[in-house]
Amino acid sequence: MANRLAACETRPECIISSPAMRARSTAEIFARRLGFPVREIDLMTELYLASPMGMLDVIHNCPDHVTTLALVGHNPGISELAVQLCSNLIEVIPTCGIVHLSANLKTWKDADSNFHLIDFDYPKRNP
Repeated sequence: MANRLAACETRPECIISSPAMRARSTAEIFARRLGFPVREIDLMTELYLASPMGMLDVIHNCPDHVTTLALVGHNPGISELAVQLCSNLIEVIPTCGIVHLSANLKTWKDADSNFHLIDFDYPKRNP
């Protein structure tokens, strides 16, 4: 999945991850493949089994100079957040699934909905 994401032109300027072992190791694998410094991954306990609102709080506090953010979290919260942000028909994001969203925001505090789904990829999807 990291290779598939690396094939896209978009690169995160910030990676925020749950500190749980699986989420953290996933974030590190992606960071290495994307050329993002592993030591700069922001591990936030607030993402551990967070609700969509908890994850949205993390997004709202992202510095506004960051234009591209990667969030590594857990289900069911991450799937529910994706539905809330873009209201597409994503029911569940499978393990290691990637949801690529876009929005025209002036500030991360405006991130509540009206995102557009760019891509939804997951390990069992045929590339």
